[in-house]
Amino acid sequence: MTLSYPLVALDRRTWAIDLSVAVAAGLLWALALAAAPALGPWAYFAPAILGILMAAIGAAALAIFGGPRAIVAMIAFAVLVPNLSFRDRALGETGLDWQNGIKLAAWSVMLMMAVRTRHLIWKALRDPGIALAALFGCLSFASALWSPVPGYTVACAVGNLAWLSLAVIAAASLPTAAFCRALLWALLVEIVLALAASVFAPDFAWMPPSYMETDFRLRGLSGHPNLLAQHAALLMLALLSVQDSKPLGRVSMVSVLLLASLALILSGSRVTILAIGLAWLLTEIRSHRAAPHLLVGLAGVVIVGVQILIAAPDLGSILGALSRTGSASEITTLTGRTDLWQIAWEHFLERPLFGWGFNGTEQLMADSVGRSFEGNAVNAHNAVLQSLMSLGLVGSIPVLGLFLMLIYRCIRFPDRIRDRLLIYLVVLGFGEAEPLSVPMVLSFLLFWCLARDGVKERPAAAIPGSIPTGIGAMVSP
Repeated sequence: MTLSYPLVALDRRTWAIDLSVAVAAGLLWALALAAAPALGPWAYFAPAILGILMAAIGAAALAIFGGPRAIVAMIAFAVLVPNLSFRDRALGETGLDWQNGIKLAAWSVMLMMAVRTRHLIWKALRDPGIALAALFGCLSFASALWSPVPGYTVACAVGNLAWLSLAVIAAASLPTAAFCRALLWALLVEIVLALAASVFAPDFAWMPPSYMETDFRLRGLSGHPNLLAQHAALLMLALLSVQDSKPLGRVSMVSVLLLASLALILSGSRVTILAIGLAWLLTEIRSHRAAPHLLVGLAGVVIVGVQILIAAPDLGSILGALSRTGSASEITTLTGRTDLWQIAWEHFLERPLFGWGFNGTEQLMADSVGRSFEGNAVNAHNAVLQSLMSLGLVGSIPVLGLFLMLIYRCIRFPDRIRDRLLIYLVVLGFGEAEPLSVPMVLSFLLFWCLARDGVKERPAAAIPGSIPTGIGAMVSP
């Protein structure tokens, strides 16, 4: 079953639906933001006006372009533009500025696309994975009732539902190769801009060393080096996913890989490097006939390496050489992450059932760390702890369910594209809060993995132990 994205005529009934949804969304935003007077009085009216404008623009764009071209354009815009950051945001600042307004505008268009294809969304919800993702979005929305920053929580919850809607539409309407090409080109533009900024705008593109560090880290136009690293790694995954369809020549593909690798290295994000390395290595090992033996050998190498480190006479010097500051404690605390994990766990125990509200814990975390803490306390820096702290046990059940479902599909129906991305997200989630914090590209790709499996029939060739090798092996065009 391949669902198509229809070209809907702009008749009076369609305009009435668009206008009513836009007005309802605007009123909802005004009510939510009324609980956050710090945003200023203008913020009460801006979301409603912006929602109506984006509804009109989205309807016009769909009428002009229609079908897959509108989806590809929306993916490219949503992946690239909202990720660009041109300001240093203070910790705990969640007000509605122009950059957050861009995110809101993009999410508004996604939701309008969902309204126009609501029959497709309803059909997709029959899949348990997509249903769990939708439940996660709804619980995120409901958590605004007890969030310390209800307006921001509502905004992030809307982002979750918007990304889920776009993921379902994209998975149902675009072949996997077309989706990966759109992702590749959008991320390539971001990486090229980041590397160009490192030369022409170095004061902005390079993040100065923090306490005791000596090296500058490239952040480009992404706001933080870790975000740039995540997108560089995604560019590598997109490149691997389209290699069979050869959208680029061999020289061009190698050049793109080198650009992504350069951005990843200059960002200095070791967690991301580990995540992308394991994602590639484990999927390649699994596709080999001698996979069990290779996995045992890999486990043996890791065990021996750990034993050598433990038995080393001067372990502190070795760990210090691996750190950015020269201090062994940077490695043993994972750059201060263990401190944040302890704080996040304590806050979870304070509200274990429903948490503090989706992504509404930034100021809470900032107030809980000491003044001597030099890390980035914007979140828990662990996806599981971030989910528990934000949504509690109740809200984390759908998250656990959808990840277990993806892991089951990974074992039962191997697929290189999905499995690489899943391993990358799982490993990255050990040291970062994405994709369970601010809904951005990683949230979108998590939902796309679910939707790609849920809205299309699985080919008969996908039996246990088989590995599709072509881009279209799991998806009919």
